[in-house]
Amino acid sequence: MAHATSAPHREQRAPGARQGLARRRPSLTTDLIYDAFFGGGIAGSAIALFFLAIDIVQGRPLYTPAMMGAALFGEVAPSSVETIRLDMVAFFSILHFATFAVLSVALSYLCRVSRLVEGHVLVMTGLAFAVLTAVIFAADWLLMPGVVGTLGYGRVLVANALTGLALAAFMKWSHKPGRYGGPGPEEP
Repeated sequence: MAHATSAPHREQRAPGARQGLARRRPSLTTDLIYDAFFGGGIAGSAIALFFLAIDIVQGRPLYTPAMMGAALFGEVAPSSVETIRLDMVAFFSILHFATFAVLSVALSYLCRVSRLVEGHVLVMTGLAFAVLTAVIFAADWLLMPGVVGTLGYGRVLVANALTGLALAAFMKWSHKPGRYGGPGPEEP
C-alpha cells in the first residue's frame, strides 16, 4: 500500500477565532503605557540632548537642567544660577521625563482615536510643537519666571520643533497600520 504524501496541513481559522498572543492588537492601556515610556523617552531625550550640546559648546555641561531645577525647586532666579547642582539636575530630569510621558500619552490617545498621525507627520509635529511651546511658556509665567529668557526664545522654539518632529516620527512608527498583527494597508 502506497502512502500518498499530502501538502503540509494548515489549520484554517474562523474569522472570529482568537489570534495568538503575539498577533493580537494590544489594549488601549497597553498602547498608552508603551507610548508613554518610549515616546516620553524619545521626546525627553531629544530636547535634553539639544540643550546638552548647547551647554557643552558654552563650556558648562548640564547647566540647563541645573538652572531649570534651581528655578523650579530652589526658587532661585534663573539668571543668578552659577553652579551646577546635580541634585537639581536629577529633580528636574525626573519631572522632565514624566512631563514628556504625559504628553506622549495624550498624543498617543489622540492618534488612536482620530487617526491624525497616519500620513500626517507635519500635523503631529505642529501639534506637539504647539503643546510644548504652550507648556514651557505657561511654566515660565507661573512656576519659573525668566527661564525662557535665560535659555533664549529662539533656542526654545528650535528645541520644541525638533522634539515635536522626533515625537511625531515615533508616533507615526508606533501607530503604523498592521503594527500589532491587525490588517495592514496591503492586507484585505
